[in-house]
Amino acid sequence: MMFKLDRFAPLLKATSTLALIGEKADLRITPIMLSLEVKHPSPAFNAGLLLSPGFFTFFYTNKIHHYSIISLELFYITMNIMNARGFSSMLFFLVERSNRLYLRFDHSKIEPKVTSFRELTLNPPEMNHLARLDYATFVSIDSPTFRNIVTELHADYAHVTLTDSQVKFSNADKEIVLTKRKKQCIIGDVSEKDEIKFVITLQPTMFFHDLSHQSARVWLFKSSNSSSAMIVPVGMYTQFWVYFPPKE
Repeated sequence: MMFKLDRFAPLLKATSTLALIGEKADLRITPIMLSLEVKHPSPAFNAGLLLSPGFFTFFYTNKIHHYSIISLELFYITMNIMNARGFSSMLFFLVERSNRLYLRFDHSKIEPKVTSFRELTLNPPEMNHLARLDYATFVSIDSPTFRNIVTELHADYAHVTLTDSQVKFSNADKEIVLTKRKKQCIIGDVSEKDEIKFVITLQPTMFFHDLSHQSARVWLFKSSNSSSAMIVPVGMYTQFWVYFPPKE
């Protein structure tokens, strides 16, 4: 398995967001994607970064599925140091027999060419299963509005109530209502008689603010049970997602 980025700065930025909530990440690789997933303990949620092959200059895997655990903190620190030293491109490849991720950084502005190597340990996976989401039922709001909700409610959780005409975000002290009529939200697959309720997490504030700054809009989806998810698209080949498990 081998992957190359002529510019790894976008991956550095995306990884810095996930590093706000966890020190290790689940690394998943298939022929159609590479993803990093972090588990935040309290309030409980999972967040991930999904990268399509088009994100990479070169993307190759000879396996249907690879799953391991990587030190996200060390991966981020390594890229950050190399970026500060002027290295711009990165090649990384996995050797499963040795449980290692090898990184090669190239400095494009120095002649003769300067190369630096690093390696990270991969650990066995901890299997987990996320609920299947009903992507038909959703509400989308612009990112500044979402950041305002995070700031104004200032709570661990927000209750979301969705109808065909509006969405309400609330806690014990406050509520914020956005309507389709005022073009404050986009709502999909909610009938006139439906009232759909679910709960999302708003903490840590810094993580959700940083996440929303990377996209024009955020999208909230309701699953078949009481769980939900947030999708934050970043360009054509990159998206963040956050899975909110059912709240007890």
